Order: sequence, then structure tokens, then C-alpha cells
Amino acid sequence: MIKKDVIEHMGVLTLARPWVHNAVNRQMIKELGQHLQAWRDDREIKMVILTGEGNSFCSGGDIEEFNTLSKAELSACFQQMKEVLLALHYFPKPTVAALNGTAVGGGCELASACDFRLAHPAVQLGFVQIRLGITTGWGGANYLFKLLPRQKALDMLLSGERMSGTEAHKLGFVDKIFPTDHFFEHVLTWCRRFARQPLDALLLYKQTAQQAEDPRFSFSEKVTAEVERCIQVWAGPVHQQSMIHFLQKIKKK
Repeated sequence: MIKKDVIEHMGVLTLARPWVHNAVNRQMIKELGQHLQAWRDDREIKMVILTGEGNSFCSGGDIEEFNTLSKAELSACFQQMKEVLLALHYFPKPTVAALNGTAVGGGCELASACDFRLAHPAVQLGFVQIRLGITTGWGGANYLFKLLPRQKALDMLLSGERMSGTEAHKLGFVDKIFPTDHFFEHVLTWCRRFARQPLDALLLYKQTAQQAEDPRFSFSEKVTAEVERCIQVWAGPVHQQSMIHFLQKIKKK
């Protein structure tokens, strides 16, 4: 259901049900949660990339399976997927949705919970739930309102229209467009810029980003915490080694 791989400190989770366009079922929800939990404190993993197998990223929930569930079972299922999206959103390391193909409905919700969204021009995206007489069931609308201005987010939600990867990039939902050919290779090249950085600094920047949008803290408190995070790693081995190299270069000059 979910294929797991590690490439140069990058954890890759692949939705692997291409015969149903990688529609999410209960087994996938369970596996996604387990893998994210396992990688939270794994110091070999510096970031997580989420992608799909075949020509689709994710077509949303598995309607065929979900329609067999009782209301109580469906509620439990959606609550579990809500927790997966929250785990992605609050993941202590960078998260990337590599949109290799169609991402509609819950697929867009899943992508919206990640830090970054990468796509190619031919990708089709859309919060199509309203066309089915339903709304976002995993919390995706709230993530969308974080990503886009209110009017643009409402337009996507209320129209249910699909758009290309290029259009989504212009709108601001997609962060980067890469060529369709060798798409995932381009994704890995882009992600290596993060994966080659020291893990502790990555973790602290994610903390800063998450605290920056937390209304419980004043601006002064956020700035103070940022300074304290820098002090925390200043005496660490990575920075001390870099300072030694820097001072040696100065002496040579």
C-alpha cells in the first residue's frame, strides 16, 4: 500500500495503489501514520517526500471502501486521516509533496499539509469535493487557508474546478514546477538542498516556522526563542568545526 524508501537522508513514502489512482483506504492511513511516527526521531532521516506510483499522486479517499462503512466507522477513519495530516503539518523536519500526477479531492488535502508542493505542468489539481456534494473531510480547507489568501482559497473550494500544475503554481498552491520527463529526479535534486544541511539546524528552523504562526506567543517571545535556538547549536560540533575551517582560511589569507 505504502512503499517506503530512504535516498540520501530523504525518506520517501509512495502511495502505491495505482489501479485506483492511489486512492487512500484504511490500510494506507494506518501505514502513513506508522511511517511518519517512526521517522520523527530517526536522525538518519532529514526530510520526508510524499509521492504517488504511476500517473497519479492521489485521487482522494477510496469511495468504494468508504461507502461500505457505517457512520461510526467512517468518522473514525476520517479522524485517523486528520491525524495523519496533522502529523505532516507538524512534522519536525521538512515535508514535500511531489505531485507526480493527478491530485484531486483528498489528494489536494494531503498535499496541502506538507511544507512544499512540487509538480509538473501536466498535473491536474483540484478540491473537487463540492461537486460530489461534500466538503473537505480531512481538514484540508484549513491548510489551504494557511497557504493562500482567503478569496483564492474560497474560489478553489467553492468552484471545485480543476487546474493544471502551471495554473496552481501561478496561484501559489504549488511552489515549484519541473519538467514532466524525469520529474522525480528533479524533485530529488531540489530536495538535496535541504537534506545536505545539518539535522539540528533543520529541526530548529521548523520549530521557528511553527511557532511563528502560533498566536499564543507574542512577537517578542518568538524572537527571543529564535535567538535561544541559535545559542543552542552554537557550541555544537557542526558549527565549531565550520568555525575552525573558517579561521584556518583567514590565517592562510
